[in-house]
Amino acid sequence: MKKEIEKAKEDMPRFDSSTIKLNKESGAQNTKTEYQRFDKLMDKFAIGAARAKRADFVETFDYGTPDVHTEQNGQSEIMILYSSKDSLPTDQKIAHNAQYGSTNSDDSLPLLSASEATENCDA
Repeated sequence: MKKEIEKAKEDMPRFDSSTIKLNKESGAQNTKTEYQRFDKLMDKFAIGAARAKRADFVETFDYGTPDVHTEQNGQSEIMILYSSKDSLPTDQKIAHNAQYGSTNSDDSLPLLSASEATENCDA
């Protein structure tokens, strides 16, 4: 049992990079710790994610039955998973935020238009 617990601890996601920025005006340090949103074990499936408004998505892409297009409580957004770096949005800041979260800022997934979120999905 102890070996299984140790193995599980080893497999847990770790913070993979830290950056320290110096505030030029005050000389104060702002420590920002980032982590990958998806573990390396998931990289064949997902390397990043973003959100889009459900209404915008179903207006942009015609699919499903009419009840799929009806917004219900807690279902106002959809989540897009990106399976490769080529499929991420072109904007570098958005692509970075889709792949990495931060421990000291708003850690939510980027909220994009349906077109922006899917601009490279054919990659």
